[in-house]
Amino acid sequence: MEKDNFDFKKVKQFVGSVLEDYHNHKDIEKLCILRDTENTDGSFTQIGIRPLVDADMLLPDKNGVAFDPRLPAIGMDVANGEREFLIKNILNEFKPEEFVKLDKLEDFPAHIYTFRNPILLVSLKFFVEIHNLMIKRITWKDYKTLLDSKYELIFVPENYLGNKIIIIDKGVILWQKQKFKNGITGTDENLDIKIRSHGLDKIDILIRSVNKMKILDKEGIKVLEVKDEK
Repeated sequence: MEKDNFDFKKVKQFVGSVLEDYHNHKDIEKLCILRDTENTDGSFTQIGIRPLVDADMLLPDKNGVAFDPRLPAIGMDVANGEREFLIKNILNEFKPEEFVKLDKLEDFPAHIYTFRNPILLVSLKFFVEIHNLMIKRITWKDYKTLLDSKYELIFVPENYLGNKIIIIDKGVILWQKQKFKNGITGTDENLDIKIRSHGLDKIDILIRSVNKMKILDKEGIKVLEVKDEK
């Protein structure tokens, strides 16, 4: 199968859906100072996904049979990978400063008031407890979970954050991202999207971002550990 056999309308729809999904879930944008760059080196990290899919997804429809050219959540997977990369680096750099008892979880916001513009990464392990204990202080606006109407809570799967809560002051982490020229949209994007034929009936898709994280102010990050003490 040659590249010219792809249905351009389907390819454009696929690329557009990937970019939209990625931008809608890009937590890094909330947590860090973003800076685009065209120059990278070995200190940058690639984060991406490479699925092998049926070629019919991007080929012209045949005999009235139409295939959806979108892959749900594939852009979100890359955005979440960036967030998990940030969490891994923070947990490697910072040891928990404070311990919070599980049955006193409503007291943990006392740790955020020394921050200028904090955002909280919270393990999904405590989703139920936080909502039960602080239901009167939790609101939802523009798809965000807010504490006291101003502090955003971002819930992260337990396998990445365990029993931790991370407080990050926006502006203390610099996140550099490589820019790529997108041949389909004609725009510069932070995602590199490549589509290639693979054999007679498959398509090899690569979606990646290239990133470098630098902590500018260690005082603007705090890690809390929650303990279930009886």
